[in-house]
Amino acid sequence: MSAPAILSWSSQKVIDLAQSQFARPISLPDGWQKVRVGVTVFKSVAGALAGTPRFAVGIQKGTTNLAGDPTTDYWVGAITTGANWNDSAGFEFGIQVSSGSKNGNTWVYSGTPIDTDRRMLSPAYTSASMWIVDITAGSPNYTVNVFTPRFGVQENTSNDFLTCMAQITPTWQFNNYGTDQPVAAASEAAAGHRDAVSIWWDRTDAHLYIADLAVALVK
Repeated sequence: MSAPAILSWSSQKVIDLAQSQFARPISLPDGWQKVRVGVTVFKSVAGALAGTPRFAVGIQKGTTNLAGDPTTDYWVGAITTGANWNDSAGFEFGIQVSSGSKNGNTWVYSGTPIDTDRRMLSPAYTSASMWIVDITAGSPNYTVNVFTPRFGVQENTSNDFLTCMAQITPTWQFNNYGTDQPVAAASEAAAGHRDAVSIWWDRTDAHLYIADLAVALVK
């Protein structure tokens, strides 16, 4: 298998998410099998979060009717589903992540989480850590996994991030994959071509800052 082809990459000072979301158009070939969406991200303030914080990274049809809107067009990806995010010195831990999909106003989640203890940097650090989401097309189920901090946390440069985005199976200190989890989602034939990255964060008590965003075609 050839190395993943990076289709797009952007690096900016910050995308500041506070009960907000954004989408970016992408161009996937007909018949794609596996796409990778990655960000480098960190949380703006220290402290635990309760009330099931929702951070969603995925793809969908179009750049309107996004994941956090009342009605959504064929979103599929990874979403945090745990009741709480715990806080330590400089990072969040105990972040539960599941595969999910949404069309119309109905969310569907995997019966089993991808993992229950993912991690994310917070203000004790000056830059972000990578969160990478792999989405494998299927019918009727898509399969989703995440490559994120698990055993510790580490700041990642844009070069670190792009190195992992371009590997068939990324490897990085403190990061690993969880367990592949299927989720029911409309096929490309039924949904129409998914042609946008869609990212959502539902809280205002803590902002999430996105420093890099990339998309790669794995196969």
